[in-house]
Amino acid sequence: MLNHPAVTAEKGSLSAGADLAKIYGEATRCPACGAHAAVVPDPDLRWVCGVCGAPRVQMPEGHALPEESAVAAREAANAQRNAALQRLTTWACGLPAALTLLLAIVLAPASFVAGGVLVGAGIVLALLSSRASRRAATERKRMRSAADRAYEAAVGALAKDKTPPEIAAALRISEADVESTLTMISAQAQVRVAIDPLAATPPPGDEHAEAEAQAEAEAAVAKEKP
Repeated sequence: MLNHPAVTAEKGSLSAGADLAKIYGEATRCPACGAHAAVVPDPDLRWVCGVCGAPRVQMPEGHALPEESAVAAREAANAQRNAALQRLTTWACGLPAALTLLLAIVLAPASFVAGGVLVGAGIVLALLSSRASRRAATERKRMRSAADRAYEAAVGALAKDKTPPEIAAALRISEADVESTLTMISAQAQVRVAIDPLAATPPPGDEHAEAEAQAEAEAAVAKEKP
């Protein structure tokens, strides 16, 4: 039986991916685009993929990338794409808005109707540009937050058998970032430990109601006795 072309192509793709993983190592695979690529420094995101530009966390040899880091890196890459799209929308609407308003100023003395229409169109385009700019800023914040969470998961995984200086050298980030991340992880753990006993303890009102119900039941039993 002949193999279907799509199945054959998929098998070839999987085989090629396995061969690349053997040659370059699974640690070089970008969780966002799936390419085997080196990381390059970035002033804002520390390290990014050399192919797609998405934030990357490069783990040391012998340590797999935590799943939390991979998920956060993909979220950061998605936010990065959305931010780029919104920036493009900002310019695509902002430039025509400026030109339309300038044209309205030129044509207003000749025709108030044409000037009014152009002013309205310019205002609409300016509002769309402003809205896209705000969305781009929101997506950039989401991208940085996701990148920080990716490093937080990586630092937490390496902290089991490495010191802060060793973690900083392994991830190629500053020791101050590692120490602040470990402090944050420790604070979050303390908050969870403090919340769990509170969640397990019933509210005082419930204990009081239970005591009253028990007292009423005992009084009812005492009345029934001769």
